[in-house]
Amino acid sequence: MFAQPYDLPEGLLSGDPDFFLDRTLRKMTKEFGCLSDEALSVYREAFRRPEVRHAMMQDYRAGATIDHEHDLADRGAGRTLDCPVLVLWEQGRFSETDSPLQIWRNWAADVEGWAIPGGHLQPEEQPEAVLDAVRPFLSCHATA
Repeated sequence: MFAQPYDLPEGLLSGDPDFFLDRTLRKMTKEFGCLSDEALSVYREAFRRPEVRHAMMQDYRAGATIDHEHDLADRGAGRTLDCPVLVLWEQGRFSETDSPLQIWRNWAADVEGWAIPGGHLQPEEQPEAVLDAVRPFLSCHATA
């Protein structure tokens, strides 16, 4: 739905942005209670702004069009990332053979990562697990 041409998704979301956002966040999290009142307030404040919703829809539109075209061109030219990549994903969402780690290894030579508990909003749901992954990754790859 979000990749539909302007302004269909924007119009639909403008009717009750808080309802849509809250419902979406409940689906994205394993434990909705992990979101603090402050975080929810900031999410809602941002999502109430038409320009924020429009930017989000533009991102979805690009993913379905020009981003996909660029990915195909990069793949065809054999281009890959030459920087280290850390990938974290929702535990239990993928099988071993189609994990994000396997997918990203098609795009970069130096990839590490693993599944962590929680849902889509990992920094909010599992901040310690995210920090336990990010800190050593950044320390290991820091340049002087």
